[in-house]
Amino acid sequence: YPTAQLKNLLLRHLVSAETIEKILAECTRLGYLNDEEWIQRFIKGHLAKHEGSQKILMKLRSKGISSKIAEKYLTSLVDQTVVQS
Repeated sequence: YPTAQLKNLLLRHLVSAETIEKILAECTRLGYLNDEEWIQRFIKGHLAKHEGSQKILMKLRSKGISSKIAEKYLTSLVDQTVVQS
């Protein structure tokens, strides 16, 4: 899960904000939660399925990833894919 999605999931299960922050910090510290890696894997997986950029951006936004961050990673990975081809 990306951080935003996990946070929303915990909020829906009525976990307190303080506890959520502790959980997120511990998961990040242990390496279980890494938004950068998650976003890259997500984009690569969807590019491999030949999904378009707009569809991928929409899916990332639905997972709580900001448009700015999603576009940054998508542009970078699309550029890498084009260079490798």
